Parts: sequence; C-alpha cells; structure tokens
Amino acid sequence: MRILLMSCAFSAFLNSVICQPSSASSSQRHSRPKSEIIKPELVLELRGFTEVLFWRKGQLFFADTYAYKLCSYHEDSRNTYCATLEAGLLSFAVPVKGHYDLFVVGLNKKILLITWNSFADKIHPSSIVLKTVDATIPGNRLNCGTVDNLGRLVFGSTNINGNPLANVSSLSYDLDVATCVNNVVSSVGIVLITHTTFSPKAFVIDSKTNYNIDAYIYHPTPGKFGTKSVVFNWPQQRRMGHPRRLTVDKNGHLWVPIYEGGGVIQVDPRIEKVIDFFPIPAARVGACIFGGLNSDILYVSTIGYGHELFQGIIHPNDKGGSIFALRGLGVQGWPEKEYKLKNVFVKQIRGMHS
Repeated sequence: MRILLMSCAFSAFLNSVICQPSSASSSQRHSRPKSEIIKPELVLELRGFTEVLFWRKGQLFFADTYAYKLCSYHEDSRNTYCATLEAGLLSFAVPVKGHYDLFVVGLNKKILLITWNSFADKIHPSSIVLKTVDATIPGNRLNCGTVDNLGRLVFGSTNINGNPLANVSSLSYDLDVATCVNNVVSSVGIVLITHTTFSPKAFVIDSKTNYNIDAYIYHPTPGKFGTKSVVFNWPQQRRMGHPRRLTVDKNGHLWVPIYEGGGVIQVDPRIEKVIDFFPIPAARVGACIFGGLNSDILYVSTIGYGHELFQGIIHPNDKGGSIFALRGLGVQGWPEKEYKLKNVFVKQIRGMHS
C-alpha cells in the first residue's frame, strides 16, 4: 500500500494552509525543497509602492510609483539615490544602450527619455516626451515594460475603469508604435524569451483572462505576436491573490510574484507545474527580477501601504514596500536588455544642457 504524506505551509498573511502530497519513500523524505533552505534576505526596508525594474552594473533600479521616483540601490556601498520626476504614475523604466545616464520611462500615458546620473539624487531631471500612448482612450495609462533582443521596447497598458481598451504594444528605435495585443483590461506582467535556446515567446498576464499566463509566439525581427496559448491557468491553482510582474530564468522557468499571496512561485510553463513556492514576509508581492554579477540573485519587491490606493488593515509583521533577495537558487536569469534609441533623440536631450 502506498502511503502519502501531506506537507503543509501556513501563511501568516493569508488565512489559509497550502498542502502538497509527498511520497513516503526514503529519498524523498530527506530531499528538502529549496524554499525550506533559502530564506529571503532584506535588502531595503521601504514602505511605498515599490517595483524592482532591472539590474545594471552593480545597481538595482526600482520605482517608488506613487512618489514619482526612479531609484538606484548600489550593492557595493549600499547607498540609494533617486530621481524624482514630475507628478505622475511611474510604471516602468529601461536603460538606453550606450548611455549610462539615459533612461526611457513610462509616466501616465507618456513615454519619456530622461537624463540622470544614478550616483546622485535629482529633482525633476531633464526629460523629453518620446511618445504619448492611447491619448484618446479614456482610462488608459502605461503599466509595465521590457526590452527585446533587438533593443525594441515592449510595453503594456491598463484601463483603470476595467474596460478592455488597453493593449500590449512595441516602440522601435525610431519611435514607431505597433500594437501586439488588443482588448486588454490590465497587462500586469510581460516577459520575453528571445534567446536561441528556446523558441521565442512573449508571456503576458492580463487581468481580463483571470490572471492566466498566456504565451504568444514572438517574431523578433518584425516584433510581432503570433498564436496564443495558456501555459498557466491561474484559477486552477486555487491560491490566494494573483500573479504580477514576472521574470524568466535560463532554464525557461518563470518566477511569478503573487500579489496578496505572500511569495513567489517558480513555474515550468511547459508542463504547467509549480515547482516551488518561496515565502516573502509581505502579503503584496509585486515584482521580481534577476540581478547580481552572475544574474543569479532573485530580487523581489513588495507593495507597501503608504500610498493613496491603500485601504485595509496592515498586518504588524508585514514588510510591504521592502525589497528582498533570494540567493542560492541554483539558476541564472538573463541580463537586462537595453533600449536602442535613434541618435537624434540623444542629441536633443543632450542639447538641453549645452
């Protein structure tokens, strides 16, 4: 007779117990999941609407969305510096190729180019508007963004009224906008696999589809999305909360933060299986990226309660707003891609200082 043991984990932030069956065999009883060995390390204790964005040359870049700040945490000195932008919701930022002090950021409906020395604080850094997106669509604003292998910006919008009027689009180096996915309600996560190890795919999370993770065939040269398939059905997982800004490792596994779910799940999209769950001491886990010298540290940001949207009760042990690191995972992510921008726009913003 086969005996099944149940391994259970209680979440301090969720009134639930998650149980998984495990075999009673000797080898499996003594094999502990990585989540039982690897504990989150507190990197920065914050309280805002924090979103990790990307890692570049010893610096972890993150946004404090409702404070209009793009910030850089320096791993060696442990100092943090911020650029405070004009009023608006800061949704994403990506570095510009070949220019250490230029960044493309999403602010409300605008895609901006800003100049900022990330070794110092700056109030209202110089900026130019590269593109205004969805200007005539009520309730739409930018929500997340990333860069593909050819240096093209791929970004998603959200409709704050809950209407299917948002989209996923791309921005080329000469500022041509192409729509990739229509009829989106809220694109809360986008990540691309465009390396030759795998067939190119774009993974997208839209609230309209119950936060499923959809995989689109990605055609890198024209930057177009092809056939869609559901690679992770979220309602079937029967977990609290919902997925948010995910990332991918070199094995093709997805690392998915769970908002109101108190942790990060590692997912194999090829078999639609949760490999492991890594608890984080905050209920509202919002984003994760790989960083560090070897791209082998998973940085995880959480969402705090010191911003205008919060309504509810704060758990006394909830570290919402803080950034954590998971080390020793045994996997590597892909280094951050940089946006390739036409030189005429670089000259334009440089001319503002001459």
